Amino acid sequence: KLRTAVSQNKRRYKKHGYDLDLTYITNRVIAMSAPAFGGHTAYRNDIHVVARFLSLRHHGKFFVFNLCDTYTSSDGSMGNYHPQMLYNQVQRIPFEDHAPPLLAELIYFCQEASSWLQRDRKNVVVVHCKGGKGRTGVMIAALLMWTGHRRSALDALELFAYRRTED
Repeated sequence: KLRTAVSQNKRRYKKHGYDLDLTYITNRVIAMSAPAFGGHTAYRNDIHVVARFLSLRHHGKFFVFNLCDTYTSSDGSMGNYHPQMLYNQVQRIPFEDHAPPLLAELIYFCQEASSWLQRDRKNVVVVHCKGGKGRTGVMIAALLMWTGHRRSALDALELFAYRRTED
């Protein structure tokens, strides 16, 4: 219940025994909130559960883009994780919350994500910032346009909002 309250109006993945703040925007593009460890797992995605989910559902075929700046939580712990926790299938492209990415970061993300998707039709990309909406939405919308899945920023953002949120 605490996790549901924290995720507010975001859709959650509630299948096969999982309850994750994670949404398939398309069948190959996944948005989620930042995975956590320690005491933060009471209200955020447990990184060990996320790792198990990705390994079982997309074994060897997933790549995670971590958009989080390193932050310090209220209890003083660092709010980021080591890529080994997700099988070293992680690329950090950190940029500040409530701020746009640099154009170079946006282009780099789109090039890397689309390249990964083109390598194998079973490959998926997983994108997260802290809450899995703001920075994640911007980057996924850009990717949807880059790959031709959507023709305009408005269409891409509307698809993201429709799939990621309940209302």
